[in-house]
Amino acid sequence: MLTLLRLPFDCVLGGVPPLPSRPSPSDESVAPCRRLRSSPRQPSAFGLERLTPAHCRVASRLHVQPEARRQTMSREETCEARIDRELAGRVRDLGLLWDFQCAGKDDPELGSLSDYGLCFDFVPVGTFDDQAEAYFRYQISWGGPSDEFRFFVNPDLTCHRVEYWFLDWFDGASRVCTGDAGRLMHTIWDWFRESGLPRQAMKEAQD
Repeated sequence: MLTLLRLPFDCVLGGVPPLPSRPSPSDESVAPCRRLRSSPRQPSAFGLERLTPAHCRVASRLHVQPEARRQTMSREETCEARIDRELAGRVRDLGLLWDFQCAGKDDPELGSLSDYGLCFDFVPVGTFDDQAEAYFRYQISWGGPSDEFRFFVNPDLTCHRVEYWFLDWFDGASRVCTGDAGRLMHTIWDWFRESGLPRQAMKEAQD
């Protein structure tokens, strides 16, 4: 049975209140996220029943773009320059949504944690060039730019690493989630795992 903790969150990057310690520790290919049906124990997970695979596609590193877009990109900030504030915003949103989830309520502006992301799927080894490790992808946005959290897990589905990726046309940057942000994402992963989403995503990836 999923146990939710009542946690007050008012966070910016590096300022997420500490969580209880956890018991467990660019290519042009496009990989579609699998459409998932909700778990009986988490009936509205991400509203995925309302999504189609076309809604949630992301390129590993590079997107094809017209020359005009390429020239515009040179005048914009790089993903590396933007990623820390983008991650700060996601951590803030997810912290607030987790707080409301624990209280059994929806945020008046953001809605519910169950509907915040675009999709949750499993990305097997070799899906992208030079990809040596499988991961679970919690995709938040899609297009240019897109962003996602990647969960790297042990055989028992406990999580040993969470990465945040911010991707734009011919550009991309990533961060390993550590400290308070890492503890928050590990807590959210445990919620995913206890809802049955990871096993369902692996099954969908094999079909």
